Amino acid sequence: VFTVIAVIALLHAFDVDPGGLFEKRGMAHISWMDYYNDIKDMLKAFPKLRLTIAHFGFSSLHPEEAAALLDEFPNVYYDICPNQYMFPDFAASEQIWRPFFEKYQDRIIYGTDIGARCVLSNGQKTFSEAECHGRMELIDGLLTADTHQIMKADGRYLIGTEDFLLHGLTLSDEILNKIYRDNFRCFIGGEPAPVNPRLVKKECRRIQLTLKIMSFIDKGMAPDTTIAKDAIAFFNKKR
Repeated sequence: VFTVIAVIALLHAFDVDPGGLFEKRGMAHISWMDYYNDIKDMLKAFPKLRLTIAHFGFSSLHPEEAAALLDEFPNVYYDICPNQYMFPDFAASEQIWRPFFEKYQDRIIYGTDIGARCVLSNGQKTFSEAECHGRMELIDGLLTADTHQIMKADGRYLIGTEDFLLHGLTLSDEILNKIYRDNFRCFIGGEPAPVNPRLVKKECRRIQLTLKIMSFIDKGMAPDTTIAKDAIAFFNKKR
């Protein structure tokens, strides 16, 4: 799924590892290397494209390739929205990933994927505040903690994994400020523009339609579009 504004884009792909969540649910699947090569081909075709790749590009088992992509394409960033493998992989190879985060501290963007559970879960149908806090605790634990902590596989942000031991990367405040805030500002090219209500409502309707189509593809998915509806109602009142 591509969302493109001028030459700024967010690339989001579903699970690209064999036996993963989306393959098990009968949804589209490609190999990780095909996915990686497709991204490289796209960037070569559009060299001015500024691209953020969600979920770290599903690269948590491929640190060398992840680094090579950043080295070759200076306009590419990774975000750290959790997926079902990423944080257990980081925890298992912290000696690899701490130097990676330090070297590429200007190319990593904070992200949470908050709300994913109510989109993808068969059980939860509405937006969960507990999920929000859980995801932020997981991400902050990876970036900041200097002790080991047990992360529970509770079915929210850790779908399809066991409990695991997470040791934080203990990044410096300077690096944390870049990941939490400054890198996103750099990516979008300065301060955000004023909100355009018409475009917000258009995007909300696109999200509603996308989730409806996804629910037809995956009969077990019960998407919640409440937030999109609320946003449309909010801006309608602002007229």
